[in-house]
Amino acid sequence: MILIYKSLGLGATKAKPILQQVAITWTGLHFGGQRPWFICRGCGRRAAVLYTTGGLFECRRCQGLVYATQQEAPYYRNLTAAQKIRARLGGSLSTFDEFPDKPKRMHRRTYLRLRARGERVEAACMALTKRWLSRTGKLRRARVR
Repeated sequence: MILIYKSLGLGATKAKPILQQVAITWTGLHFGGQRPWFICRGCGRRAAVLYTTGGLFECRRCQGLVYATQQEAPYYRNLTAAQKIRARLGGSLSTFDEFPDKPKRMHRRTYLRLRARGERVEAACMALTKRWLSRTGKLRRARVR
């Protein structure tokens, strides 16, 4: 496949035309048929999606792209996980409210697994908050002296 497009690089005022050839490979599926894959020009691996950050199209790894949660601080990552679990159980998103009861028609084992994970990430959130408060308290005391 040949991609023809224009790219406006960082700090450029005029878009430059780019012609990029992208190879495609096919793999068989379990129940018949085939699935196409792009071949990344940077590393040669198969990729379902190719990305560009202003230059050539390559896989996520070659472009240096990460998921948004990989850039979040641990506190916010744990808080988001706790809120997702609470939302799935139909409760309040606030970690200060009681943990939601088991919803109707949810298996007890599923509820107990979600509850254990929810309590674990909420405890991690509280530990990180406690750590942050103890550090900021020491900093404030040091400045007052």
